[in-house]
Amino acid sequence: MPTNALQEIISRALTDAAYRQKLLDSLEDAIQGYELEDNERKMLSNLKADAFDDLDVNLEDRQSKSGLSMGLGSLMGGRDVSSGNVSTLINVLMNKYG
Repeated sequence: MPTNALQEIISRALTDAAYRQKLLDSLEDAIQGYELEDNERKMLSNLKADAFDDLDVNLEDRQSKSGLSMGLGSLMGGRDVSSGNVSTLINVLMNKYG
């Protein structure tokens, strides 16, 4: 289960393009002050520029299979970034980049 710190980082990256770019360009600066587990830090350090684009495809595929009606546009726009949604996104990231 992801820590609250990782959920906060991913939520912020989803809703704040400048922070998302900082996360990709300068990880240590972006995560300063957050307490992360080693595997979480590893996953974040392995993120590629297209990581959030991949989330778009993976989340939409999961939603269509599960019958969820929430669109990623809503999630990415910050209007529906709940801890359950972020946990799903973190699982996708951990599977690919962890």
